[in-house]
This record gives sequence, C-alpha cells and structure tokens, in this order.
Amino acid sequence: VETTFVEPTKIDQWREAVRPNTRLLFLETPSNPLTELVDIAELSAIARQSGALLVVDNCFCTPALQHWKVRSVVSQLPRGCRPSSAS
Repeated sequence: VETTFVEPTKIDQWREAVRPNTRLLFLETPSNPLTELVDIAELSAIARQSGALLVVDNCFCTPALQHWKVRSVVSQLPRGCRPSSAS
C-alpha cells in the first residue's frame, strides 16, 4: 500500500498525486481540526477520470443536509446518538 498526502484544498495537488495504480482518494471535509472545505465535485471528477473510488469522511456535518451524487454512502451515528443496549 502506498500513500500520498496532499493539502486537502489544493485540487492541483490531488491531480498530481494520482498514479496509474491509484485506487482510492480519501478526504475529510470539513477537515479536522481546521474545518477546511474541499470541493467534493471536483475530486469526484478526478476519481472518475482515474478509475478510483472517492471516500469522504464527513465527521462534522450531517449527511441529511448534504446532497451528493455518489454511488454509496456509509453513515455512522456518534456514540451519544446511538440507542442504548438493554442490560
């Protein structure tokens, strides 16, 4: 497994980081701890052009208020929002 780190908001760095063996682009938006926003549509286009998947970690914002054109969404409730289990 090879990993390349880029500045999240610098789209040109994402393009330059893509290699023929790139299979996945991963980002967190808003970023933690700086809360920077990334252009998901632009990264989605880069991922499609390279044949890679785009994975977005969206830990700060609710997906209910965001409308992305994506293949799949994985959501996880924060610990405090999960129903308690019966003891």
